[in-house]
Amino acid sequence: MTVKDILNCITEIAPLQWQESYDNAGLQVGDLNAEAHKALICLDITEEIVNEAIAKHCDLIISHHPLIFRGLKHLTPQTYIERGTPWLEKLAFSSTLRIGT
Repeated sequence: MTVKDILNCITEIAPLQWQESYDNAGLQVGDLNAEAHKALICLDITEEIVNEAIAKHCDLIISHHPLIFRGLKHLTPQTYIERGTPWLEKLAFSSTLRIGT
């Protein structure tokens, strides 16, 4: 199964066009055509979540809140998102949109 296959299943239930104008749902990091055998599902992507996903050999993290909500201005080691460069090639990240209130 690919990342795209999994995201297609999610978007059948929660189409991207339902997202609010400020939401940032969908694939944020990774390759849609990459194989995904194991996923970690979470509310927020934190450094601890990324480390857990790596330790559990996950190929995909699916979160409710997006990893990247606003545009990145720089890549420095100041925040866990900016420090993410080493794991960007190991995992795919997708944010799901809210359904209802």
